[in-house]
Amino acid sequence: MREIQPPKFKEYFSLKNKNSTFSDFYYYNQTIFNKFSLSTLLIIINLLLGIKIKICLIFALSTTFLLVYLYFKTQNESRNIIIKRKIPHFARELDQFSVEYTLSNLSEFTQENFYITDSFDGTESKINSIDFGNKIPKNTFIIKNKSYSLNAGMGVKNFGPLIITVSDPLDIFQFKIIEDKIETIKVYPQIEKIREMQIRGDQYALQFGLYDAPTRGDNTNFIGIRPYRPGDSIRRINWKLSLKTKKTILNEFEKNVNTTISIILNMDEKMHMGRGNLSTWEYAKDITLAVATRQLNNGNNVQFFSNDVLLASGSGQEHINFLELVICTLPLSKAEFSSKLIERSIVNISSESKLIYITPIFPTESFQANIDAIIHYSKFNSNIQVVIIDGSPNLAETIKGNSAINYQGLMQETQRQLQRILTDLKNNGIDCSIVKINTSISYDKQILDSLVSQNGDRA
Repeated sequence: MREIQPPKFKEYFSLKNKNSTFSDFYYYNQTIFNKFSLSTLLIIINLLLGIKIKICLIFALSTTFLLVYLYFKTQNESRNIIIKRKIPHFARELDQFSVEYTLSNLSEFTQENFYITDSFDGTESKINSIDFGNKIPKNTFIIKNKSYSLNAGMGVKNFGPLIITVSDPLDIFQFKIIEDKIETIKVYPQIEKIREMQIRGDQYALQFGLYDAPTRGDNTNFIGIRPYRPGDSIRRINWKLSLKTKKTILNEFEKNVNTTISIILNMDEKMHMGRGNLSTWEYAKDITLAVATRQLNNGNNVQFFSNDVLLASGSGQEHINFLELVICTLPLSKAEFSSKLIERSIVNISSESKLIYITPIFPTESFQANIDAIIHYSKFNSNIQVVIIDGSPNLAETIKGNSAINYQGLMQETQRQLQRILTDLKNNGIDCSIVKINTSISYDKQILDSLVSQNGDRA
């Protein structure tokens, strides 16, 4: 929706700090010393003097007519200036893309006193100026392209509002033309590299894969022969031995299988901290996608669980694409049952699956409850890895909603809890990786090392 916002006259005369010294008064109230307030003061003085001096009265009236003329002229020009943007529907994190802006001047005057800003939360600089030069001739339109760098994380990013500020030649009145239509672009993640983890195959898997299983199947390692049974592949018939014995004999090989990777991502908003790309949830999403993509490229199946999402097991490039879409647009969760995330997820996870639990650390009952559930589940599945994202050293001050938080005490409690959790996981044979968010270390290096186990071995 297009809106023309006229200047608010009360803002020209509003005082922000009335009780102060003269120097402080001027510092805090510089906005009242503007061209319009000074012009108004000048008009009032000349009107008072005009009682006896006619030239002062004429000057006051002339100045008033000039201000009225400038106001309505600027208002009319604002009605005839239109701007539109054209954006792509999707892009990839850290890439650059171009947005096309079209500015039209439909008035009978050349427009010179204007500037344009656009809001976009996909970049670190949220407010961006759009340069159309010094003037736009009458009855013309100009097209400009602006390049944006997607450096504020993945997800759905918003453009808008788009604002043109138009002023008169004396810069006394400023009208704002606001195009408040919000347009979105989906920013897909930049898949980071991650270290390989130790995974065993699922002996009950039906698909041929990378891992040896104790049962028989398809491999190059010959382990024996057996009689043919209906349904067996004729490719494994030992023709020489079959002719010799007059019976159909099959070669038997070791079985190679794939496995299923089960990833649980905790997106409880009460546990996360940070802003944009420098946040615990951004790290968690990138680690999740890095692990999932690597395992899917290895031919394994991946299933995904989060507070509000359950994504069934799948494989191949189509599953990678779907995971990218789901995770990059995944919001922080307000679900009240986040403390039962592990309990709700493990009912859908095979004991043969590799379970990876990715969570931020925050001193809450919910965090401890999920860790306790993981420890209990380790009695039935010894193939578990926990990835803990620790943002407290760098991100504690970004916690929203409570300015009275003792950040120092929070960090100390987080580190004490982290040591207790690490000991408990190690005692129960669970691999644990800790990702400490550190702005002095490159982002990709932190993601690459995110699966290095704290138990002494690489996961």
